[in-house]
Amino acid sequence: MTKDTPPFQPSGFTIPISSTGRRIWPSSFKKFVINKLNAGELTVQQVEQEGRVARPLIYKWRAKRGADDEAERPIDPFAQVCIGDAPLRPGLATNR
Repeated sequence: MTKDTPPFQPSGFTIPISSTGRRIWPSSFKKFVINKLNAGELTVQQVEQEGRVARPLIYKWRAKRGADDEAERPIDPFAQVCIGDAPLRPGLATNR
C-alpha cells in the first residue's frame, strides 16, 4: 500500500495489506460478515462487491465458522442401548 492509497475499510473495519499486496482479513471482520449473512442482513454478492472479498473465500469462512460452532458443542461418546424382546424380521435366521 502506498502513502497515497487510503486504508481499505469495508463496513468500518480496517483491513491490513501485506507487503505482497494481499489483504489480511481480521477474524472480527470474518465473524461480522458471517453473522450478517446468517441474519439475512447481507448477501454474498454484497460482501463480494462492497468488501471486495472473493466468493470462494466467503464460503470458506462460512464453512469454517460452522465447524467452529460444532466444535463448541459437547459430544457424548456413549449411546444407551436397550435390548428387549422384539419379534424377528421375516427372512432372518433363527437359532433352532
